[in-house]
Amino acid sequence: MVTTAPAAAPATTSSSGEAASGFGLFLSVLAVIALAISLAALSLGQVAFAAFGGFIAVISFAGSMACFVMDTRRHEARG
Repeated sequence: MVTTAPAAAPATTSSSGEAASGFGLFLSVLAVIALAISLAALSLGQVAFAAFGGFIAVISFAGSMACFVMDTRRHEARG
């Protein structure tokens, strides 16, 4: 007599949720890199370039937090 294991349940992960968290991670890495470039430009006395890099860092960080919040709310809504 041969017994077989029951079929596994299909995965219930949402690809849009994974995309949001992956994009949030990308934006947070971008923010760190932009901040480092901004600080380097500031140390070289290039204030305009440092300000632009700082602006990119702030916008990227805010975007990453928005993506993580959106992913968390979707996860909580699923239960």
